Amino acid sequence: MCLARPEREINPHIYQEEAVYQQDCRLNSTCSIFEAFATRWQSYERSNAPLGIYAHHLVKFLSDRTLSVSNIFLEAHADLIKHNSETNQRPLICVDAASKFKLSDSFLSPIHKRVLDLFSQFNTIKKTSFKLDLPQCSSKVTVTIAPYNCILNVLSVTINTGVALECRTTEEGAQIEWIRKDSEQQTLLIHHLQRVKVDHAIFTPFNESKYCIVT
Repeated sequence: MCLARPEREINPHIYQEEAVYQQDCRLNSTCSIFEAFATRWQSYERSNAPLGIYAHHLVKFLSDRTLSVSNIFLEAHADLIKHNSETNQRPLICVDAASKFKLSDSFLSPIHKRVLDLFSQFNTIKKTSFKLDLPQCSSKVTVTIAPYNCILNVLSVTINTGVALECRTTEEGAQIEWIRKDSEQQTLLIHHLQRVKVDHAIFTPFNESKYCIVT
């Protein structure tokens, strides 16, 4: 969707465009996906809505894990019509049998083994484990580094210790997020991996000793 209307002299072809709809007519298919979603250019042009007015309605339903992908768009479509009476603000929506899918469906499910196999072919970060010797612990702890689900620029770091740890980074734009901290295991995520150029380090609050865990 364009958020700015081009002049006819600059782009005359856009005034002649018509939406092309593709339909999957395979009778034996058990599921399919969205094929098209289109509207006229006038629908979402508002100076006070930089993302378009449709985004305001769509965001109301994206976090609802009980809704299928199809129903998310259908609910947003109905909400837009309810609160906007102009006919040119009613998008043309084309959906099919995607109702069995949800945005929260697990990518790592066994039924997606083929997708996982394809994903592993271009993912250069492999799961790695090694021992880390912390003087505060009576024994070495295991550190496991692995890709985080299907997100290419997020790294998961798991440490099997209850010792209070803190992870810091001087990398501009990188982000550290702890997703688990308990007496047995701690897990952190390093976001925006493509921006990381130096080592990240684990710090213990006891003596400020650094333990490099990611290079």
